[in-house]
Amino acid sequence: MHMGKQTPTCDAPPKIIDWLKAVATSPQHAFTFDDVLFLKLKAATCRSSDYAGLKDILFVVMCSKDKQERIGWMLEGWLHWVDKQDVVLLAGERLPGYNITMVPPLAVDGYVNQKFPNPNNYEKANLRQLKALYWLGSHRTLSTHKWVFFVDDDTFVNVPKLVSFVGAIPPSLPLLIGHIWTSPGWSWPSGGAGMLMSMRAVQQVSSVLFSPRCESDSHLNDVTLGKCTVPANVTKVHSSLFLPEASMLHNAPSGTLPRLDAAMVVTTHRFVVREQMRTATCLVADRSSWPHESCVNATLKCGAVCLP
Repeated sequence: MHMGKQTPTCDAPPKIIDWLKAVATSPQHAFTFDDVLFLKLKAATCRSSDYAGLKDILFVVMCSKDKQERIGWMLEGWLHWVDKQDVVLLAGERLPGYNITMVPPLAVDGYVNQKFPNPNNYEKANLRQLKALYWLGSHRTLSTHKWVFFVDDDTFVNVPKLVSFVGAIPPSLPLLIGHIWTSPGWSWPSGGAGMLMSMRAVQQVSSVLFSPRCESDSHLNDVTLGKCTVPANVTKVHSSLFLPEASMLHNAPSGTLPRLDAAMVVTTHRFVVREQMRTATCLVADRSSWPHESCVNATLKCGAVCLP
């Protein structure tokens, strides 16, 4: 298991805090980019390359009874690198053989039931993830993690890349990071590509979620979060390392498209076949030198070194 060092005591300077607040409280569609954030941090007098490690990340995975085989694919794949206590498998009911977390009754249940009186299974799953965020954010004793990563059961996570990514960002910053979609006057994160939030951001969004400060007019978790970041003073950050669709990968031979595979990004969404998860896991294991027991005899078309 790979774990980061202890988090440094230094923090982001006030100028960065003020800049993030200006972005967060701009019109609803405002967001920034990860490379801009990294440049701002690089220019700061106090910076570190090891703000957080794997043990500082809580993975909240949206699962379902209908697709419960995907839980097994993840556990034998990328979740193999993550300790059980750092994973929340979120579902609407207990599933034999898996450690499922059920969101307990919450103070906002009446509000949610009034807004969405007859949700179907898909809507219930989205609302469940929002309730989990509210639960985590409003009960600080539930988790000592510095980051929360909300992903779907068909999202592949490049764990080494993720650890490297969060290691360069102070967890004290109120950030929501992922693939940010935009439309006129609006922006929101792609839920499938993964929604990475600092615990501070979770707490601030929780304070406005399911309240008049952020009226829930949609059951969609990602759309709702895109809306609630503004009153919560949380900054949205777009990163091209979070892929909302696997079709964006192009493992093309030399001379055509530039190579982009699952080991080059933080997440890839919509891996719905077991072999996809396994191949991507072994590619990451080989490229990052993170041993994986399922990949000892794996044959890869493009491992640590790619040749024409």
